Amino acid sequence: MHNGADYIAQAIDSALIQDVPLEIIIVDDGSTDCLAEALSPYMERSEITVLHNIGIHVVCCPYS
Repeated sequence: MHNGADYIAQAIDSALIQDVPLEIIIVDDGSTDCLAEALSPYMERSEITVLHNIGIHVVCCPYS
């Protein structure tokens, strides 16, 4: 969800209360809201990974 900082904590907390092993991968797609601030309480957790999507237009490939 683009610009989903208002909802990300609820989504993460909902996943974390499950009684199963998990890995949460969050892809920042260039959101302009306060996503980094919303994620800050979770950054030390080993089961959460945050990736920054730079977009295909940045990738240089001789076959594109």
